[in-house]
Amino acid sequence: MKNKTFCIGDIHGNYKGLLQVLKKSNFNYDNDTLITLGDIADGWSEVPQCVDELLNIKNRIDIGGNHDLWLYEWLKFGMMPNVWVNQGGRATINAYLIDGKMADPKHLDFFAKQANYYIDDKNRAFVHGGYTSHKGAGHELSNSQYYWDRTLWDIALASKKN
Repeated sequence: MKNKTFCIGDIHGNYKGLLQVLKKSNFNYDNDTLITLGDIADGWSEVPQCVDELLNIKNRIDIGGNHDLWLYEWLKFGMMPNVWVNQGGRATINAYLIDGKMADPKHLDFFAKQANYYIDDKNRAFVHGGYTSHKGAGHELSNSQYYWDRTLWDIALASKKN
């Protein structure tokens, strides 16, 4: 069986949606590769279930998003900035408290190991937000660019033909 590579972004705690996407794409948990583009956290209240499901996938490349960074900082240090709590963080905090997963080392490790970007063997860059360096990914002065920058998106929209 040929291994396939899939990419998914902004799951935002939607466990049912994650399962539907994996099922409809005939994703093979043992042979295929999944690149997650960040923001596993916040939005729906099933972030712990989403992480547990992703941990079942043998070949995964995890890229962090801004919501994931906020969750990691809460899990590790107890930080709860209002901007996060008011943008889906409250549902995530409650889910982790109810599920008892806030002390689960597998979850902390999942978020701790998320990369800022990934470049595959075809020289394609995968990132949650973006980057502005003309040298490409890996040359930003601040890691926050990878989480927050939308320059690539703006360029794509501006170059779109009507």
